[in-house]
Amino acid sequence: QIFDVTVPAALSLSKRLAVVNLPGDGRARSLAVIGSTLFVGAAEDATEAELYAFDVTDPSTPELLDTLQDSTSVSGVSLHDGFAYIAGSMDSMELRVADVFDPTDLSIALGEGFNLTEVHDALSVATVNDDLLLGRRNGDGIEELVLLDLSKGAIPSSSPGPWFQEIG
Repeated sequence: QIFDVTVPAALSLSKRLAVVNLPGDGRARSLAVIGSTLFVGAAEDATEAELYAFDVTDPSTPELLDTLQDSTSVSGVSLHDGFAYIAGSMDSMELRVADVFDPTDLSIALGEGFNLTEVHDALSVATVNDDLLLGRRNGDGIEELVLLDLSKGAIPSSSPGPWFQEIG
């Protein structure tokens, strides 16, 4: 659902501008916006896409630009320098990187992402400057924060990081 949040305190159903239905049932998990492009991350589905790009120039009539089928649930999305950093459920690649320079032609970036040790799923991701912070879980909550360096390219390398911080 897309709402007019010009006055956040007045948020109500009467401020709803549009409804966007993704294939499947209740799959939307994360949102990210840059300019007039809205990215929606979805739960993994064997037959449907997990990342959607919409043109929201006119938010009352969002237009689907492209989708990306991937084998991970997109729990979090952060946009940085033309890439979407995806916190996902793939045990062999908890951080996926998608090329979103052209939102009408989404693709997995060369190098694909970053595999962390163990099997904790990634739940959240944030980028600030050339740093990326990935929240991973063990059970229902975030147990570990992982700091990665993006200064040498879109795909983080393992040296000299990543740096881990246990929570709790």
